[in-house]
Amino acid sequence: MNILTSYIKLLSLEKQEKEFFYFVKHQLGYTPHNVFYYKKALTHKSALQKKNEADSILCNERLEFLGDSILDSVIADYLFCAYPHKDEGFLTQMRAKIVNRKSLNEIAMS
Repeated sequence: MNILTSYIKLLSLEKQEKEFFYFVKHQLGYTPHNVFYYKKALTHKSALQKKNEADSILCNERLEFLGDSILDSVIADYLFCAYPHKDEGFLTQMRAKIVNRKSLNEIAMS
């Protein structure tokens, strides 16, 4: 997507979406091309007002599942290469220590 197309798309956004766009841009230092995915990724299902099947597409649980799977794969690949002579039990324990909530929170806060 070129700059002109991105600018035209930004102009068509509602005020609340523009504010969210600038928030994402400021916080991440990255210009999002599709604000919908960022909004979806940051919306927990408990924040939705309606509780029906259609709303499930708007929450982050499917993206969270995908992100967790990707993170597990990346960490597994790293450990597999970093410890070529260790068995799968060791690798599994190391991956579990790295991807647990406490460790990830500490990484996010640093």
